[in-house]
Amino acid sequence: MSTLSIAAADRGTWRAQIRKYNAIARINIQNSLAYVWDAFGQGVFITLFIFVFAQLWRATFKAQGATVIGGLTLNQTLWYFVWAELIQLSKILVSNAIEHEVKDGSLAYTLGRPYHYLLYHFFAGLGNVAIRMVFVLTFGAAVALIEVGPLKTFRLAALPGVALITALAFVLDYCIAAAIGLLAFFVEDTSAFRLIYHKINFVLGGLLLPVDFL
Repeated sequence: MSTLSIAAADRGTWRAQIRKYNAIARINIQNSLAYVWDAFGQGVFITLFIFVFAQLWRATFKAQGATVIGGLTLNQTLWYFVWAELIQLSKILVSNAIEHEVKDGSLAYTLGRPYHYLLYHFFAGLGNVAIRMVFVLTFGAAVALIEVGPLKTFRLAALPGVALITALAFVLDYCIAAAIGLLAFFVEDTSAFRLIYHKINFVLGGLLLPVDFL
C-alpha cells in the first residue's frame, strides 16, 4: 500500500483530526512568538493589578480586624485573583473574530477549509494565548509571592482538579463568546452583547469580588 493510500485512509479519522488541530495550535503559537511584547504587556498589567489588589485587600482585612473574610484569608484572596485574572486575560477573543469575518465576507473562505469552523477558532485561539498565559501567570505569581508568600493551603493533589476547572472555564467562556459572535448573522454589531456579557462576568464571575464574598 502506498504512502498516499495510507494518508487517504487515515484522513477523517480521530487521529488525523487531532494532528490537524494540533498543527493549527502549533502554528499560532509560533505566530504569537513574533508578538511576544504583547504578552509581556499583559504580564506588566497583571503585575500592577495584583499589587493594587494586595494593598486594597490588606487594608480591608486590617480595617475589619479579621484574618478571614468570607472563608478566605488574605493569602488565599490574593492567589484567587491571580488565577481569576489568568483566565480573564488569557481567554480566547473569538466573538470579535467571527463578527469581522461575517462583516468582511471572509467567512465564506474560512468555511471552505477542511476543518470545523468553531474548532478551528478554538485551537487557533489556544495557540495565540499560550504565550500570554505564561507571562500572566509568571508575573502575577511573582507579585503574589512577594506580597503574601506562597499559597499556604495549596496541595499538589488538588492540581488536577484545578487544571480541569480552569480548562472547563476556558471552554465555557469560548462557547458563550462564540455564540455572541455568531449573532453577527442576525445583527450588524454585537458589541452590546459583548459588553453585557463582560459586565455580568465581571460582577458574578468573581473578577470584582471573590465568589465566596457574594
